[in-house]
Amino acid sequence: MSWDGSISLYSINGSQASKKSFEGRIPVQIKGHTDPRQVHIKRDKISYPVDIGDLKAYSTEKGVLYFQIFISGNRREIFYSSLTPSKIADYLEEVARRDNTGTINIQFYKLAKQPTVLYNIVNQFNEDAKKQGSSFSPLVIDRIRREDINRISEFTFSAVAPYNTKELLTRIAYGDICLWGKTENDKYFRPVEWSENTVISIERQVDNTVSLGDEVFYESYKYRVATEGEEEILFSPNLKHLISKRQFVFQPVSTVKEISKDARFLLGLNRGNQLCVSGESVNGTVDSIPEDLKNTIDYFVELDAVLDMIQYPSDFRIANCTDKQQRQLKQLVLIHNGSYNSELPNENTNFIWEFGDTCVPLSIYRMNDGSNLLTNAIYSGRCETFLPSERAKDKLGFKVPMFARYDADVLSKLYTYDYNELHKQISESDVNELTSNALLEFALELINVYDINGDSHFLDLAGHMLDMLCEYIEDEIILLNRLQIKERRNCLEDEDIRILDELSSDNSFVLFGKSVLLKNFEQAERYYNALTSEDKKRYAGYPIYKLFERLKH
Repeated sequence: MSWDGSISLYSINGSQASKKSFEGRIPVQIKGHTDPRQVHIKRDKISYPVDIGDLKAYSTEKGVLYFQIFISGNRREIFYSSLTPSKIADYLEEVARRDNTGTINIQFYKLAKQPTVLYNIVNQFNEDAKKQGSSFSPLVIDRIRREDINRISEFTFSAVAPYNTKELLTRIAYGDICLWGKTENDKYFRPVEWSENTVISIERQVDNTVSLGDEVFYESYKYRVATEGEEEILFSPNLKHLISKRQFVFQPVSTVKEISKDARFLLGLNRGNQLCVSGESVNGTVDSIPEDLKNTIDYFVELDAVLDMIQYPSDFRIANCTDKQQRQLKQLVLIHNGSYNSELPNENTNFIWEFGDTCVPLSIYRMNDGSNLLTNAIYSGRCETFLPSERAKDKLGFKVPMFARYDADVLSKLYTYDYNELHKQISESDVNELTSNALLEFALELINVYDINGDSHFLDLAGHMLDMLCEYIEDEIILLNRLQIKERRNCLEDEDIRILDELSSDNSFVLFGKSVLLKNFEQAERYYNALTSEDKKRYAGYPIYKLFERLKH
């Protein structure tokens, strides 16, 4: 026989069992085993084979409450599985997929030795089995499959006992409590397919502020409980509190700004600052922080401060940083706190800090305590760049753009581009006969930036610089450079070609540029070959030479 008997279930109302208190009859199957090595007894759940023929028999009725009893000496442990019609249907479908004919392994869970636990399991089985009927009822056949779980718009279940949240989730994960669901077009709830080793969690947002003293650190937090692990309060992706252990777990993964906030929160708790939730004082402290964790916390607080100092956005995720980027971030902190001083050429110096494939030009100023003040050398209003000159009255020199000191390789991979700020710096330059040649070189370097990264804004900036130089630079030089900008934009017009054709000069540099723009390679090559080796070397860094190189190919 596939059944060993049944359990008669009566409601608990203080009276004796009677027809009025009868709830139902629950079929049971009981198997006994010796376990001399305690292979199964020591576990909380086991996988054990069940005869497929028995499963098919159970499927014709309301299922079965299956018990496996293991004995080792004087020790005995009972394991159970609530095989409701829908669970049996799930197992039989797996049998069909695998083409099994003998047995199938089924998961069993250790039964606690309190009578109320057994009563609740039996009562819950009866509740769900009655609703389902048998494995062949339309409701069970039409149950919601695992692959359709994301389509469920509403869940429900019926629990016969007042479980706490974690107990409830565990009962659902064990399959003791059937989970029911509705998809968008369903008129009624259907059983949801159950899976072994399921982990279920519930997470809800709690809209209560969390503060230390007068500073609000969190506007809300999340409460999470799962079938495995601790009940948790999630303050952020980096920081959680294990409730039963009264322990904080800090694992930096999100943005530097958020990690720094979490780190400061932990430091505040460690100092004994008053913890408030929604304005109400609560007990909350952090015991002594291990040295390695304290170093990590201090590092992220300092990193956030340094990134703010150099105006670098701290909204990137630490978890997404490569090993190289992690080293670059640590280098920045070492520069700030003075640990990198031996690698710097001077106490006050400039430094190109690289992060990933981008860079941040910095100005570094040594402080009395050996640490360094770091300033963004391009976008900080505290920095200015001057060309020294005795003719600059009451000033360090003539003002030029702050980014004029950097070559195209640096400018082509800046971490960000504020084109309005760059345009403004050009507009505020001191343009005169003493600065014009240096600023012309700078305009050419801006064109070189375009040739490296293809950013046409740098052609705009170069054009703006040329406009400001018209009064001090020969017309033919301004013309050639404006036209090489147009050539890069692919917008040279017939009128531009006519002007080039008519351009006459005894300057070999001008004639070389003219020939390049007219795409006359032979003539351009003759002018180039006539240059001295020193001039050739200098011209190799000019943008007109890149157009000449293209003509070769």
